[in-house]
Amino acid sequence: MSTPITSMFGTNSHSISATATTGNQALGKDEFLKLLVAQLRYQDPLSPLEGQEFASQLAQFTSVEELTNIGETLEISSQMDLLLTNAVNNTMSANFIGKQVFTLGNNIKLDGQDTTRLYFALDRYADKVDISVLDAAGNEVRTLQARALPEGRNYLEWDGEDSAGKKLPEGNYTFKVKAEAGDGIPVESYTLITGLVSSIRYLNGVATLIVNGGEIPLSEVLEISIPVEDEK
Repeated sequence: MSTPITSMFGTNSHSISATATTGNQALGKDEFLKLLVAQLRYQDPLSPLEGQEFASQLAQFTSVEELTNIGETLEISSQMDLLLTNAVNNTMSANFIGKQVFTLGNNIKLDGQDTTRLYFALDRYADKVDISVLDAAGNEVRTLQARALPEGRNYLEWDGEDSAGKKLPEGNYTFKVKAEAGDGIPVESYTLITGLVSSIRYLNGVATLIVNGGEIPLSEVLEISIPVEDEK
């Protein structure tokens, strides 16, 4: 008399479904078929496997397999799209040398010029705009004010002097913007930096623009244009 093996497969066919969809190891086609044949061979005569239940198990296994194949296909497609995007960006980036770019940032360098432009963008019209210039230690050295500025990109010119009219030393500074509408409601603003692309650096296959001696990832560039004499 054959020894029942219901202790291995459970008292009903639901054990195959659980084994096929859970566990630490994936169940392949061959393993699934072997398990299914063993269940059919040693099924309980008093509770045989019904055809409808058998078909349900096959359909479930087929669905799991198809979903796995779809997931693998999507992952491969995503990797190919990323490689293609990087290749296109790297090819195009060489044409950016000598072009003027705008990106988010608040670093400025005082280099002895008569004036330095502090660029920023507004989400909407602002009645009042205050720009605070800070030195390397974070101390506020100058406040510039403007009225009635439109939505979009704007700038104020800084003469390189502090609030007392004293010429500040050359070096690195930062600035921040505060804008308000006529009703006193804050207007969203973004500080911008600009400069000419002097070279391209590739890191791990990704292009980085060298602007004003600093590195700017291509993905962070907001605008690229032909340099204009008064856009400095």
